[in-house]
Amino acid sequence: MRSHITSKGGGNSEIGEHCVIIKPLIKYAITPTVKESLATLMQKNFGEIKMSEFFKALKIQRNSFVFYSSSCGKVKQKNSYTLLLERQTLGCDVIQVDYYIKSFDLRRTFAVGC
Repeated sequence: MRSHITSKGGGNSEIGEHCVIIKPLIKYAITPTVKESLATLMQKNFGEIKMSEFFKALKIQRNSFVFYSSSCGKVKQKNSYTLLLERQTLGCDVIQVDYYIKSFDLRRTFAVGC
């Protein structure tokens, strides 16, 4: 994780609820497995989550730190995509982020990985 990028949401980034999503954002159809995990995290019914409202990103910025995903080409030589979670979530306290998904309707960004 690095703290080299400062962004105000112009040009190369998109302001999120608690983070800055670093572009590009790609329209993303979530898988049923990811949808089920999101429903559990957000305490919603499976059917309440719309499949078409998500976008995929490879890195985000929060509190002046850039968080990468394993899908980002920049991290092939070193691991900068493993995160220690503040509290255990879905039985995990560490996650290796494959990518991030953003929902503008829900105003939330989620890390997807294992």
